[in-house]
Order: sequence, then structure tokens, then C-alpha cells
Amino acid sequence: MKTVELTPGDPTTEVTVPTNPDKVLTLTGTVQYDLWKNVLSRLEVRWDHSLTGTGVWGATDAATGTGNELNAVVFAANIIYKF
Repeated sequence: MKTVELTPGDPTTEVTVPTNPDKVLTLTGTVQYDLWKNVLSRLEVRWDHSLTGTGVWGATDAATGTGNELNAVVFAANIIYKF
């Protein structure tokens, strides 16, 4: 939680806003393929969703300092050499 003054310098306008969602649903999918004997490639997709309806990802709101997105998606690609 974070306390923010909506009007700078006026403590009567303080509000407490969450900086993390209380509950999150996360799904991750991975596809892996062996290119050669010691080299593999991997693609991953991760989706995070705030179950509390609190936006914590994305651009931040100037007044509260919190994000405005309920979802976050990450795509990752790896090429790995195994010794």
C-alpha cells in the first residue's frame, strides 16, 4: 500500500492505494525445440491478470501512482547452448 496526496501539500486529500493486486491469476505456456545436440530454442508466453480489479501494470496514474492495466503479457524467446 502507498499513501498519496491528491493535492500536493494538502494532507487532508491523502488516499491509500494498492501497489500490488491482492490476488493474481498467472498462466505460462512454453514451447521447446532441440535445434542441434546441445542447442535448444524456447518460446514462452506469460499472462498475469489482477483478480481484484486493481490496475497495477501499464502506465501510471499521475494522481495515485498506480497502473491502469488489469493484464500484463510477456513474450520471451531463448536460444540455449548446453555444455
